[in-house]
Amino acid sequence: MTLKKTFVLAPSSVLRIIVLITSLVVLPYLGVHGATLGVGSLLAGFVGESTMVAIAACYVYRKQKKKMENESAVEGEDSAMTDIPAAEESTDIVEMREENE
Repeated sequence: MTLKKTFVLAPSSVLRIIVLITSLVVLPYLGVHGATLGVGSLLAGFVGESTMVAIAACYVYRKQKKKMENESAVEGEDSAMTDIPAAEESTDIVEMREENE
């Protein structure tokens, strides 16, 4: 969601419908009828959808974290290339050592 990629939330609505229908079929065999059946089915659907959204949030978080690590690694490689001293600086260091000896 932080990356504005809401496609990861789409499966949650499908899962909610599947859980809702499944609970409407299974709960009567367990002796649940009437309003309790409706409330239980809705609760099961919401719990299923919430679980799916939590899984999607973890997926996006890991993807975002991995992207940030890759970007920092690339920046680190670039800065390493720019930290090499110029040829003049290295000769100055050598000359200073010869003067001290």
